[in-house]
Amino acid sequence: MYSLYRSFLFIILTFIGIICWSTPAFSSSNRLDSTNRQTFSLPTPPLPPTPPPLPSLHPTQPSKPSLPSVPTPPPNPLEWLIEESFSSPNTSLTYNGSAYPDYTTGEAVLTQATGAYAGSLFFEKTVNTTHTVSEFDFRIEVLDQPGADGFTFAILQGVDPTYLGNGGADLGYTPIPPSTIKGLAIEFDTHNNYGVDAYSDNHVGVNINESHYSVITSSTLPRLEDNGTFHVEIVIKNGKIVGIYLSNDSINYPRTQVISYHSDSLESFWGHAGFTAGVGAFRNRFIIDNWKLR
Repeated sequence: MYSLYRSFLFIILTFIGIICWSTPAFSSSNRLDSTNRQTFSLPTPPLPPTPPPLPSLHPTQPSKPSLPSVPTPPPNPLEWLIEESFSSPNTSLTYNGSAYPDYTTGEAVLTQATGAYAGSLFFEKTVNTTHTVSEFDFRIEVLDQPGADGFTFAILQGVDPTYLGNGGADLGYTPIPPSTIKGLAIEFDTHNNYGVDAYSDNHVGVNINESHYSVITSSTLPRLEDNGTFHVEIVIKNGKIVGIYLSNDSINYPRTQVISYHSDSLESFWGHAGFTAGVGAFRNRFIIDNWKLR
């Protein structure tokens, strides 16, 4: 009985399947597949506008205006060209004749007990007498009584730093034979050469060009020989004004102007600055220290 029932059910299901397969609604031509399906896409919503930036908690500082460039200043006319203590070699100085630097004592010695009768030292650069200032210390030691002759601070045109004049009363300054050297010299003389030195064996004078005859002298001052260290200031302006100041702390001699000289015959010029000294039958040792020049 159960077998008959199964056979009958199989027949019915087979019949139903045949009927469904043959119906147009279920044919393969009407089935949806991947090639016949319609695609539906939703529209993309627009992006919201970008919000403005938030204010910074550290606002940017405004840029500072640029400062104008500062031009390089010209050389200071008040600066010293040389500040020499003579304690070490200085190639800008030239020593001639009997002159030499004593690095042990830190001094420049212009004349000695023996040897040449004249000595000089000059600075390699030239200076203009429109406005020249020179300061230095000097000491004079008597080697042969009564001592002689003297030394100068000189500015000479037309010579080089190897220049050396004649000894004796010419103080290493005046050339032999005479020449056309232009310049001036401040002499510190310790020997009486009669008419040459206004009959004074202790004076300061001004000499023009190559002449050893002073155009002006001053003997109202302390003894220059064996009297400690003197300090000198020499001021030259426009080549026409010479102011000479002398002081000596060791003898309580205050800063004193010993000469003020004005002459229209002097004109400004360029020249080498330095020192000259001369001795003769009698000798002194002329010593220079702490030289400054501008």
